[in-house]
Amino acid sequence: MDILYIILGWLLGILSPGIINYISDKRRAKRIKGMMISDLNDLKTRLMWLPFRVKSDYGVINKDDILWLKIQTNNWNSISTEDPSQRLENLKDKASIEKFVSLINSSRKKDPAFNFKKMTTAVIDSNLISAEIIDDTFLSKILEIKFQINSFNQEVDRVDKLLKMTFDSNIIGENHRIISSQIEKTNFFLADKAFYIVEKINHIINFPENN
Repeated sequence: MDILYIILGWLLGILSPGIINYISDKRRAKRIKGMMISDLNDLKTRLMWLPFRVKSDYGVINKDDILWLKIQTNNWNSISTEDPSQRLENLKDKASIEKFVSLINSSRKKDPAFNFKKMTTAVIDSNLISAEIIDDTFLSKILEIKFQINSFNQEVDRVDKLLKMTFDSNIIGENHRIISSQIEKTNFFLADKAFYIVEKINHIINFPENN
């Protein structure tokens, strides 16, 4: 019996550090995932208005765009005062939404320009050093978001350069129209990319295992 206790003690001495490390890693992974999800929520808040702003300035907003935005904002709650929430709060039914859409599209701007900002994920970036303790499924989704953000930021640089070219007095006539067309295409690309990223974020933050 004494030998059995000795063997059990020996085994526990070997296994204990591994068990402790495993439990510690699980706790750290949960904490890191929580911080990353908070970062994603912040990113979502910055991106979710972009499709509305682009499409409304071009006069091509539709009911589905409004309903999508309503879902993202939890019925317009927690929206900063700088956003057009005061008008949107009145959209209670189909008729009010259709009236709002018609009003927005009737005030289309000529050659709208946007001051797009690059998106950052500072909290996610700082925690990727601990990627080995994060489960592969969650990590792959995070890395896809990172890839999409890089693509978004590249197009922000592109549209900024195109906008600067429109102020060049040497670029006139057909060349100016071509540049303006490229700006419009890039603006819509950024709107679509923002929509896509927000949907990807929703898939992560609404996944039961991540809550």
